[in-house]
Amino acid sequence: MIKQDIIKAREELAVKEVMYRGHIFAQTYKAIREALSVMVDLHKPELFKYHASVVTSEYTVRRLESLGITVSHYPDYVWFRLNHL
Repeated sequence: MIKQDIIKAREELAVKEVMYRGHIFAQTYKAIREALSVMVDLHKPELFKYHASVVTSEYTVRRLESLGITVSHYPDYVWFRLNHL
């Protein structure tokens, strides 16, 4: 019985972790898309997004840099800069 409870608890924890990571990914993706849309529409080379929760992995940072986009995190805002298109 205890073994089954441990297995069930691990499964529930794994599901919560995946849902949390998915939520963070969705927030990050949405913030990046919104920032890039504003930058392209208004022809701005840089944009400060306040109160944005963006968590970028090393892979995402490398991918954005390969596209010519710099993303920097600060306590209160995120800075997006288009280096080139």
